[in-house]
Amino acid sequence: MKILMFLIVLVAFSLPTLARPADSCLKMVLPNDYHEESNELGSWSEGSYNPDSVLFDRCEYSPTYLNIFAKKYYSVALPPNYYPFEPMINYLEEKGVDDISNNYPEFKAQCQQIQQELGTMYFTRRPPFMCDASDGDILRSPYLIIYFENYQNVDSTIQLLNNTIESATDVIYYYRAMTPLSVEENKYDNSKPHVYPNPATDYIDIAVAGNRSINDVVNVYDVLGNVVLSTSAGTPSEGGHIRLDVSGLAAGVYFVRVGGKMYDFVKM
Repeated sequence: MKILMFLIVLVAFSLPTLARPADSCLKMVLPNDYHEESNELGSWSEGSYNPDSVLFDRCEYSPTYLNIFAKKYYSVALPPNYYPFEPMINYLEEKGVDDISNNYPEFKAQCQQIQQELGTMYFTRRPPFMCDASDGDILRSPYLIIYFENYQNVDSTIQLLNNTIESATDVIYYYRAMTPLSVEENKYDNSKPHVYPNPATDYIDIAVAGNRSINDVVNVYDVLGNVVLSTSAGTPSEGGHIRLDVSGLAAGVYFVRVGGKMYDFVKM
């Protein structure tokens, strides 16, 4: 009996965290309010992009604290010539699990299993802004974009898709929330550092124009304003950037302060 109970606990802890936090815990990663402004002195851009209304869990004692939640833009790559819809999905067209061809019974059964756990899911074609491929190109390297009717924990959903869809060769999530650098900033203030890659997994590079030395301490903050990482900036490398190891941070939204400026990034 003790062995059986231990196995049950072990399995429970090995499963991905699929529970959704309370609505009061979820907040937009960034507002979707990007717009252009102009006056007699010139033009500039303000605001940020969040076209998919990506959320994060801001409740410190939640089991999914700082996790990202999203409905759309999960991408599943499949083996060559393995395309489970007949005919192929057109751009702006959505298909459901019941529309999967009966010639792919394993794929259909696995998607039905995912739908039972996560709720209604849809499939569509990758839009042209991601990859404007022909039908022949898609058959040679098939992929599907998956949307969900409800918000899902991004990390747990990627894990579930990977573990359940046996034919999947790769599963990724397209994070499209960002604060673009305005044209005016690019033109007139090349001294501003910026952070990449964003989202990040193991590290971020803080790019500094002109390889200039930054005497400040670089601090990384969580969404509650707590310092979770701190280091001396020092002199940028030959490539003009400062590399910061963020592999030890939990997935979520963070802010890095360097050179008197604050920049946001997402740790996946």
